[in-house]
Amino acid sequence: MDRVDPMDWYWSMPIVTRTYFTGCFVATIACALDVITPFHLYYNQHQIIHRGQLWRLVTNFLFFGNWGIDFLFHMYFIVRYSRGLEEGRAFAGKTGDFVFCLAFCMAIIMAVAPYTKMLFFGQSLSFMMVYLWGKRNPEMQVSSCKKVGSS
Repeated sequence: MDRVDPMDWYWSMPIVTRTYFTGCFVATIACALDVITPFHLYYNQHQIIHRGQLWRLVTNFLFFGNWGIDFLFHMYFIVRYSRGLEEGRAFAGKTGDFVFCLAFCMAIIMAVAPYTKMLFFGQSLSFMMVYLWGKRNPEMQVSSCKKVGSS
């Protein structure tokens, strides 16, 4: 049985996936340890526009709520599907294009934000990555990652 070194696994992730994963992990752990409060991270148009708190444009995508199974599932989605997108046919070797894609997705989510009561958009972005991965890989089954029709 092969042992997987956590540091080798971490450093094997592509740069954008690794950066986003690290940001999510740090933000959630920092909130769990009361180093920062989620009130400093959530999306608030008034604070962004009138007080210049531009970090809220990014930090609301990093917090996934309390440490727990939901957080772990979203980290799995980010690592699996963001990595799949970043290393896949569309974005392989095109880090700037992948960053632009994520920024565009984030902008769409924030444009819809005034019509929702959501304050944190990390879950929306992780589900958007799953959706995009599924559209780019229609022949793959999400549950086992086998091609449809193969055994």
